[in-house]
Amino acid sequence: MRVAFYYSHHESLGHTTRVAAILEGLVKHFGKDIDILIIHAGSKQKTFNLERYGKVLDLPFAIKNAYSLDIDSVIKNMINKKVFHSMIKRRIELIKNNIMEFKPDIFVTEFFPFGRHAWYIEIPPILNFIKKNAQAKTVCSVGYPEIENNTYDNIKRFYDFIIFHCTKIDVETYKKTLESRDISHEKFTEILDNFADKIFFTNYVIRKKKLSLRNEVIKKLGFSTNKKFIVFSRGGGTRKPDIIPSLFTAKRLIKDKDLQLLISTGPATEIEKNNLYSSLAKKMKNIKLVNYLPDFENYLNAADLSINMSGYNTAVRLLWLKKQNICIPALNAGIKEFFLEKEVSIEQLYRAKLMENMGISKIIDPYELDGKILKTKMVELLENPMKPNSKINKLKFNGIENTVKIIEKISSS
Repeated sequence: MRVAFYYSHHESLGHTTRVAAILEGLVKHFGKDIDILIIHAGSKQKTFNLERYGKVLDLPFAIKNAYSLDIDSVIKNMINKKVFHSMIKRRIELIKNNIMEFKPDIFVTEFFPFGRHAWYIEIPPILNFIKKNAQAKTVCSVGYPEIENNTYDNIKRFYDFIIFHCTKIDVETYKKTLESRDISHEKFTEILDNFADKIFFTNYVIRKKKLSLRNEVIKKLGFSTNKKFIVFSRGGGTRKPDIIPSLFTAKRLIKDKDLQLLISTGPATEIEKNNLYSSLAKKMKNIKLVNYLPDFENYLNAADLSINMSGYNTAVRLLWLKKQNICIPALNAGIKEFFLEKEVSIEQLYRAKLMENMGISKIIDPYELDGKILKTKMVELLENPMKPNSKINKLKFNGIENTVKIIEKISSS
């Protein structure tokens, strides 16, 4: 079997982590019976090594300080439009040439057409080329419910199958969250109804590794094992709001000066901000800063409390571990037609509500966030920990195994 996998990431960690887990699952299951071409459409991420799973085609990405191919990035970085379009043309030709040489049985796009609207300049021409020139079945791999202006039309035009790496509980929570913001879910429901025969749900994708002992994790950080330990994470580090200043304020306001705090700032956080955070941390006790946490689940498992933005990567691990947490959902990265420009991200908010419904999360509105509010929530949960309710036991975390089965089924159909 030959699988080509096109993905980008917007400097987030969740998308690449999920892609890597799926690729690993495919390689483990099929061994020498699978060849994989990984078409990496974004800027390079030093924290991941996908070469172990197959051939990686790193497309030229000439827009510095940008995470996508949208025209705003071109204008912001003062790139000549002719140079930009020349780069796009070169990227498309590279993909076409590699597709013709590789001859995939299955062509997968990650997230598109449910997201990645900035990649419309590139992905539809590739899908159109594949439909006309290759015998590959086309698949969308998407982590969670989302929708854009042209999602329905692009599914109808290009895709044979859709694979959601979540549960149907996610879908219902997503719909209720849209309703709570006075946003219709009619267009998303229409996709589920009209393309039901080509849609799969895998449950959550997570590498279920053996967890390190709590004391080992904490000692490795140089912290004490008999003091409270909090982990804050913000994924890649590009989403707003910037919670870290409020976190420093909350730490200063808490009477327990022995409270230990691990802050993961995210690999894409600017050097200037990291330097500022480092200088603030040095003035306070028991704070450790890192920009990335490999084996992230070990730190969450060891923590008394997680503070996060309810990204897929973090939320799935917290649900798996049944770990109490405080969610501050990221601000909007959606489409103006569906969401207000300065709105809380529906994708992040629905996951926060899902965790709240499972009895493991308290939500802070990002527009109301300050150090005092965060301090109050932190103290409340440290003194009176949340207990998950029985609904959490209905969630399943066999998304890798199910994805492999679905890909195998698609390849033989």
